[in-house]
Amino acid sequence: MATGIKANNVVVADGASWEDYYKIDGGGLTNLTRSNFFVMQLAKPPEVGGQNIAFCIYLGTGAITTSELNNLPEGSAIFAPNIGTPTIYIKEGASTFNAIT
Repeated sequence: MATGIKANNVVVADGASWEDYYKIDGGGLTNLTRSNFFVMQLAKPPEVGGQNIAFCIYLGTGAITTSELNNLPEGSAIFAPNIGTPTIYIKEGASTFNAIT
């Protein structure tokens, strides 16, 4: 059995709205709205790195303007099953999303 600090499970980070936390105005996005874009914030505890990521589900049908979501942390994912070609967007850099179809 390992000793010292062990890896903890990722937990749902509750508290501030994703709009406040990531400084994104959910009412001012191109096709995403507060009623079709859902965000689950996941967090690692501070003692093991303390990084948050977001898993998002977009249920609209219009195109996603990823530049509007640049404040999401790297590693975040957006699942968009209802757009023309169902796509998963992975945040890879400060302003880079990789689209996987």
